[in-house]
Amino acid sequence: MKIGSISLLGESSTLQSKSLKIKDWLLFLVRCLLLLMLTIILCSPYILNESQPRKEKGWIMISAALLKEVYQENKQTIDSLLIQGYKIHNFGYGFEEITLEDTSRSFALDTPKLSSLSLLKQLNSSMPKKFPVVLYAEKKLQDINQSLPVVDINLTWKDINHDGSTKKQGLKFGERIYNATLNPAYTKFDLLNSSLDSSTIQIAIFQQSSSVDAKYLIAAIQSIASYRGLKIVVKSINDPKQMNYANIVFWLSSKDISDQVFDTFKQNAKVFEYAKGKSVDLNSFLSLNTGGAATSNPKIYRRIVATKYTGDVIWSDFQGTPILTQQVKRGRVMYKLYTRFNQNWTSLVWQDQFVRALVPIISPENAEYEDFGYLNVSNDQRLLNTDLPINRNYNVSTPKIQIMTKESLNHVFWIIGFFLFVLERILALRKGRRVINE
Repeated sequence: MKIGSISLLGESSTLQSKSLKIKDWLLFLVRCLLLLMLTIILCSPYILNESQPRKEKGWIMISAALLKEVYQENKQTIDSLLIQGYKIHNFGYGFEEITLEDTSRSFALDTPKLSSLSLLKQLNSSMPKKFPVVLYAEKKLQDINQSLPVVDINLTWKDINHDGSTKKQGLKFGERIYNATLNPAYTKFDLLNSSLDSSTIQIAIFQQSSSVDAKYLIAAIQSIASYRGLKIVVKSINDPKQMNYANIVFWLSSKDISDQVFDTFKQNAKVFEYAKGKSVDLNSFLSLNTGGAATSNPKIYRRIVATKYTGDVIWSDFQGTPILTQQVKRGRVMYKLYTRFNQNWTSLVWQDQFVRALVPIISPENAEYEDFGYLNVSNDQRLLNTDLPINRNYNVSTPKIQIMTKESLNHVFWIIGFFLFVLERILALRKGRRVINE
């Protein structure tokens, strides 16, 4: 008989234990393979197919949009090249093959249009050495922003579409009106009227400590003032609250501009500040809208990394990352620079392009142009006065062209994945019935 004091002594405690044990190895492996197939599909696998080497006599490069016009003007030469075995290719992105039958079609011009220099560089890097190319394209100066390189292909450049005539055109740039004289040799601008404010431009530069950045900047500003005949007064300011008089503020400091200080700046002032954040090293070039040809692009060695870039992109590197942006903030024009005016950050400060790049910021003219304040004329008639690009000295022969094509393998893995899914469902249902029967 159990009594209260000993009734619990005879109870047995219930023990529970769990262990991870794979009971159906086949189902486990099928599900793992199914996940693996999904991962591979997301990676978009492909194989490189190497086409059979083929011999081609050469390419005739013509912009597809100008094919009909160019062929009519150069019919005899082009027909002769076609008989020799040349192929016609579009002088545009991708260099796709076109035929004379395409003269009946209408092609849209590239948007945005790639410059002849960019296309030549792509063509030179993608074609075999010594490969004969006959190019029909304009040799307009405005289409070339650098010195033309020495090319490895056997290039013959035939100029098109210029009649050598002189044209007159009225142009407005900011507050000035010009009469432009345009011909293949030169472009001349005669000032007709100007309502430009000739008052003094007050520039304030703020930096926390002495550095070469401000010295480079001041030298460039003085060059602009001398060249354009502007009255400019530059002062280095230590107290940020004493910059309310300035038309242009250069904030060359890692310290943020507080809202209290920002509100003291003059309305419609231009504020140029260094971007804040983590800096990274890189080996790239600056792409500047400086409105003219340049012998080379400035190098950029370091830049600031931002999670978000706001405003219009004015300068960028060759990867398209913004380096200088512009936006309007509470009645002031804000410029943000994602590098520094320092030789350890960029070679820009050592080149004459530095002065040209600062002109649209320093200039009192309020002009809205796609080329950041420089007067470029769409009807510019000037031509290259050189036979560049120069071909390297090669003994011309017919090279073999090897084309590599990518063949996607996604469809193969989709099929494998489908069969694995079906197998997984069959095994899972079979296991479920077995558990019910037991």
